[in-house]
Amino acid sequence: MKLIISSAIVEKFPDTRIGGVVARGLELRPDAPALLSSMKEEARSRLLASGLSTEKLTQHPHIAAWRRTYQGFGVKAKKHKPTAEALVRRILKGEQVPSINPAVDAYLCVQLGTMLPVGGYDLGSLEGDVRLEISPGGEAFTALGGAEEETAAGEVVYRDASRVLTRRWNYRDCDPCKITSESRAVVLVAEAADAAIPDEALSETVDGLSAALEQLFRGEVRPFRIIAREQSEIELP
Repeated sequence: MKLIISSAIVEKFPDTRIGGVVARGLELRPDAPALLSSMKEEARSRLLASGLSTEKLTQHPHIAAWRRTYQGFGVKAKKHKPTAEALVRRILKGEQVPSINPAVDAYLCVQLGTMLPVGGYDLGSLEGDVRLEISPGGEAFTALGGAEEETAAGEVVYRDASRVLTRRWNYRDCDPCKITSESRAVVLVAEAADAAIPDEALSETVDGLSAALEQLFRGEVRPFRIIAREQSEIELP
């Protein structure tokens, strides 16, 4: 299975970089619940102690960069907030880190630390290669929770051979390929699409994802990275 960045994305967003991990044979470790609880509290405490506020959030370079990227494909970030911004904003308003399932909760903690978007899919639910491309519009999409939607012309999407996997680059994932507590093989993806986001921030995110999964699960965790300027596709490990 490959991850492919379309030529249209390379042309329109040449600074696109994608990193992530593929994890297989996942089995929750006995001490995972306690570790995850500590992980979530630490991520939340660090954010609240950082001095960042909801008023200043859009000035953070990573948040500002993703707002520019959304604007670059015609989406108003005020209406559809990039995923990292939406999560950070919730925590700054006093909410707890969401409890969905261990793999998802772990990547949310990493996302809070680096403020780069992270999403993921159950690897076994994917069909064929995963492509990042521009939608022609009118494509069916089943959002998390089951709501039926259609893509807008020009929006950036992930898709496999049979369906749109994520709308608006990283705004909303599809329900059929979501990670659940039963998932034993997953792919987690982090992104930077603006030169203002340094490579080191993406590397920190990938390293954080690897470390979090290795702490919580038994199994094999393999990182990957792709830089649009240098290559348009990579075989997922």
